[in-house]
Amino acid sequence: MYFSCIELFFILFVSGSIAISPKTSSVFNNYERCNLSDPAINSCLKNALTKSFPYMAKGVPSLKLFPYDPMKISLIEINHDNNRAVQVNLKVKDVETINMLSSTEITDFKVDVKNLSASISLFMKGPVLQKGTYYVNGKILALPIVGNGPFSLKIEDINAYIKLYMKKIVKNKKEYLKPENISWNYSNKKLSIKMDNLFNGNKALGDNMNVFMNENWPELGKDFQPALEQVLVSALFEYTSQFFGRVSMEELFIE
Repeated sequence: MYFSCIELFFILFVSGSIAISPKTSSVFNNYERCNLSDPAINSCLKNALTKSFPYMAKGVPSLKLFPYDPMKISLIEINHDNNRAVQVNLKVKDVETINMLSSTEITDFKVDVKNLSASISLFMKGPVLQKGTYYVNGKILALPIVGNGPFSLKIEDINAYIKLYMKKIVKNKKEYLKPENISWNYSNKKLSIKMDNLFNGNKALGDNMNVFMNENWPELGKDFQPALEQVLVSALFEYTSQFFGRVSMEELFIE
């Protein structure tokens, strides 16, 4: 299996909460900075993160943080071999993803201050919507599929889990955080997909394939999920590396 992603822009949820420190941007005057020695640090960061979602949707130009809604992905490629239920060569381009955090609820937040790690559980109540263009050639559950054109995707009731591992570095006599590893996993209750212009525009075959894919969405979701998670992890790691390299720990937290 091969994954690639180009020009990915994504806001990591932890970065969202930290980026709105009043020291860093006057746009977020109501942001609650947290003390890392506070026994209630988990609750403080959870509240701060929750309050940040509406602001981060717009982006923070002063920190060069892009809006996360929509999230833009230039290219994703998936090549599945013959040992899988979904055996396809799939390329999707110019993908826009909306509603990533617009209706997101933090169900659990834990930070390990000593080991510089954090775990976040999220529930996305609203459907996450994607649209873009696709090229596909291969088989889905033994049925041939071929086509290229516009596509749309809806993922409903997403439970996501993020784990972030950091380390401290010193630059210009100041301490900064640097991501070392990020993991992202999710589950969902429903997935709907529509591909236009399948089978060179044969409407009957295309309609039947769309019905078939939606009837068998759990199999499609299971096979495509690792690719989607890998793309998100790559984007998250790149973005958080840039962000935490700009803002020192004394700007992020109360001493």
